[in-house]
Amino acid sequence: MTVRRLFVSLLLCGFVGLFSCKTPKLSHAIPVVITETEDATTKDTAVISSVSDSLEQADDWVDTPAKSGELQMQISNHIRSYRAFRNGFSGFELYDLSSDTVIFNMNEYKYFTSASNTKLFTLFACLKTCKDSCAAFKYIESDTSFTFWGTADPTLLHPYFEDSTIVHFLKRKTNRKKIHLANYNMLSPYGRGWMWDDYNDAYQTEITAMPLYGNVLSVKQEKNRMTMVPSSPMLSIDFSEKEPYIRRDRDSNRFVLPSALSSNSFFSQEVPYKYAAQVNLNLLGQVLGTRIDTGYQRLPLNYSTKYSWPVDTVLKRMMFKSDNMLAEHMLLNGAMQAIDTLNTAVFIKWIKDAYLNDLPQKIYWVDGSGLSRYNRCTPSSLVYLLNKLYKEEKTERLFSFFNEIKVNQSDSIKSKMSKSKIMAKSGSMTGVYNLSGYIITSKGRVLAFSFMNNNFDVPIRDVRVAVAKILNYIAESL
Repeated sequence: MTVRRLFVSLLLCGFVGLFSCKTPKLSHAIPVVITETEDATTKDTAVISSVSDSLEQADDWVDTPAKSGELQMQISNHIRSYRAFRNGFSGFELYDLSSDTVIFNMNEYKYFTSASNTKLFTLFACLKTCKDSCAAFKYIESDTSFTFWGTADPTLLHPYFEDSTIVHFLKRKTNRKKIHLANYNMLSPYGRGWMWDDYNDAYQTEITAMPLYGNVLSVKQEKNRMTMVPSSPMLSIDFSEKEPYIRRDRDSNRFVLPSALSSNSFFSQEVPYKYAAQVNLNLLGQVLGTRIDTGYQRLPLNYSTKYSWPVDTVLKRMMFKSDNMLAEHMLLNGAMQAIDTLNTAVFIKWIKDAYLNDLPQKIYWVDGSGLSRYNRCTPSSLVYLLNKLYKEEKTERLFSFFNEIKVNQSDSIKSKMSKSKIMAKSGSMTGVYNLSGYIITSKGRVLAFSFMNNNFDVPIRDVRVAVAKILNYIAESL
């Protein structure tokens, strides 16, 4: 009897186990593949053409969103229809700013590498701490000396910010006073987690207290005329037939240019120079026609500040071009204006404690540009930030910092009379494509969104197009 009961029990367990088995569900994801060089204005503002990437059948690879309803299912089905999202990992939050309600959410509390979406936090920090203009430097002077502290102002002699006001101001001081730079070479040239082998790329310049010329050597060939800016004996120039583009030695300022460069009708490349703090000190001495002494000196309480370019002008350039050099130095410029420091980590902690202490989740924020993969945050935290910016800044000013994302009219549902807009900041590197910003719908609603995609295995363009089309669908449907 005991054996029979045992047999029946085992048989029943087998049936229960058989019918309780579930096919494991694949977690949804979004793919991305791009380097920071691809994260530029033209990528955001150019018309995005369609690609044939829809699936024949929308299977169950996207998890059911937290909110239920017809619109949620429509957006979820729309996401499922793109092959580009299938093998990566994606998170999305869509938020109605007027009613303070979440419209759609999917993995909104999961962490993603933020890439250049980190610049949204830099933008926020600068808007909170910078005055109307960038601080060019802080200084004190006596009858015989002029001592100044670099504030990481990125505009001095920058090719985009052509203005000689600061140079003329300093030249007037050199005519009768001894010049002293009090915080020369105080910064680590690279941020935490930056890639060591990106040293030759213009998007990874060194960080300095007194940037000049954007901290890059700019070489242009146009109309049979070659120009190299800046010109310094500290920068060595050679030519080689083997090089297809300009290559700098990793540990020196020896630049090797292609021998065939002179035969090109047009050529343009920017390459960061090494030991930028030392090179800039030499260059500034050349420009001012004087020797500049160096040596650490604590910033006194009775300093004065000289200002340069309007902050909004620089921040727009930073956002439109996703300019990492501007982002790193503007974050430090805000730090000098707010708490008299050129320490990125200290300033980030101060910003988080003072203004972002109620974020939905902790953020991992280590630099101004997003170059480091140590930067991580959630879609929900980015939407929180966008909501905060929308409530605290004038709408016209805020929206002026964002590129408009456009979709090819022939492939979209957008009508010619529609007034919908998508204004956003992208963030991309290998395996990463994020887009966060605002949507003005065809019915006039204003939405904030963050669509983050990591670890995908398709070309970045496929993800970029799919994201834009989904957002365009939302803009026309709400």
